[in-house]
Amino acid sequence: MTASRPFRSRFLHAACIGLACACASAGGVLVYAEGWRDGIAGVSGIEDPVAIAVSPDGRQVYVAGSGADAVAVFARDAGTGRLRLASVVRDGAGRVDGLDQPGDLALSPDGAHLYVAGFDADALAVFARDPISGSLRFVAVMRDGIAGVAGLGGAVSVAVSPDGRSVYVAGREDDALVVFARDAASGRLRFVETKREAGFGPTSIAIAPDGRHVYAAGFDASAIAGYGRDAASGRLARVATTSDADDPAHALQRVASVAVSPDGRSVVAASYGEDALELFARDPQTGALRRQATARAGIDAHARLRRPLAVAFDPSGREVYAAASEPGALVAFDVDGGGLRPVAVHHDAGAETVAEACALGISPGGDHVYVAGYGRSAIALFRRGHSAGGGEQE
Repeated sequence: MTASRPFRSRFLHAACIGLACACASAGGVLVYAEGWRDGIAGVSGIEDPVAIAVSPDGRQVYVAGSGADAVAVFARDAGTGRLRLASVVRDGAGRVDGLDQPGDLALSPDGAHLYVAGFDADALAVFARDPISGSLRFVAVMRDGIAGVAGLGGAVSVAVSPDGRSVYVAGREDDALVVFARDAASGRLRFVETKREAGFGPTSIAIAPDGRHVYAAGFDASAIAGYGRDAASGRLARVATTSDADDPAHALQRVASVAVSPDGRSVVAASYGEDALELFARDPQTGALRRQATARAGIDAHARLRRPLAVAFDPSGREVYAAASEPGALVAFDVDGGGLRPVAVHHDAGAETVAEACALGISPGGDHVYVAGYGRSAIALFRRGHSAGGGEQE
């Protein structure tokens, strides 16, 4: 299977081995709980889901449905993690614009605004979020080639700085990172600059919690680019590049996703081309990365770690989760102490729900993990718990 149709808005490309695992999460293993599919039981707007964002207050979950040209808003039960569809905003409905095949979405740290990267729209849509209901109100759209904006061709990833002052977008087709200044009150954006690098093919952006550095995954370059960030303007200056070619031990071929730990000390990357994750120590002063550990499918990790497309730290920073797309799985690792040690995940009846998994969302407390299953137009919920056995396990 290639990454063509299922992951067009991200990339435009392209027998299980039971591994023993002695480690266990402090909160218990992750167990599949339930799932929601587009077109079933009143659920809509999540056809071909490619991104998930949980609101900072944990009240809502937002899903970008690339096949629906929409963002679905779910109300979330904080205790159980269960979701209930509350509303859907669609491209072209009312004044909504910029949602032609959304590729990613991100909430501002204050939860006041949602930003959606429109891959086919070459645009970034801005929404105001109601703090109680979570409903979205369209505010504006920043479009490539208009009002001086450049670099949004194939907008595939978006991130908001921890101070809420800057918004960054990866333009996959333009080999670009686009910088916007954000007005905290209105959520509106002002174009600042575009950073281009031919052949880089950015697919993911992550920002260090101290706001000093921005990291971009270069799928085409098989590399991670590190940028120093000016806190006042949001402008970027390249400070480091970590490439697959730098070290034979690296596993960064076609790196699809990158994430920074909550304490800023670690960076993890997902290698789509090598069925692997790679963990780095981050220098908070220079932004440089130093390899710490690598986990490859069937060798250092469960064989389910095939074609990982998304990676994320849990809120404690002690675990890392990966959405593996082929055939589809949630894979977990304990990273406390600098290694990548497999953690059990019980998929049970949820294997179909996570088919062609491509995105993750984690609740503020870390008790619930949501996985986007592109292959079934579904969202799966995993809860902390203790499985009684059965089902598939890492």
